[in-house]
Amino acid sequence: MRRLGILGRSMGVGVVTKRYPYEPIEVPDGFRGKPVIDGDKCVGCGACANVCPPNAIEIFDEGGYRIVRLYIGKCIFCGRCSDICPENAISLSREFELSTTSTNDLYQEVRLSMVKCKECGRYFTTYRLLAKAMKEVPPEERESMLICPECKARISAHLASFARW
Repeated sequence: MRRLGILGRSMGVGVVTKRYPYEPIEVPDGFRGKPVIDGDKCVGCGACANVCPPNAIEIFDEGGYRIVRLYIGKCIFCGRCSDICPENAISLSREFELSTTSTNDLYQEVRLSMVKCKECGRYFTTYRLLAKAMKEVPPEERESMLICPECKARISAHLASFARW
């Protein structure tokens, strides 16, 4: 008799499941879905890669470009990259259906042009990051920003050795 009472109550509730994937599911506000990098805003600073717990974001330099690569297959959707990005270039979408037949579909890549050092000719930072930093520096010091840190250290050491004599 008790079982019939439970069955009667459950029948009165109605349908509680969705017919997913045949009907779309609305995600709630604040849902943390797939991260998306806006290539027009990214400066290649590397803050996102530094805070990513599963190392889903990697940054490396290759052939005059700084490449910011996000691998969704490792991402845990924590949102730390979005929180830390100084340019608000990373946002969490509402997209959660990420299955694919190709691993390449799980990568997002941003390629940023880099600046060559005036002394040694090596690439050392992105144009966007340098332009952002130059806004904070007095005009008379901006020329020195076109020299990589290694050459600056070498020049400073050389000048310091002459200053002692």
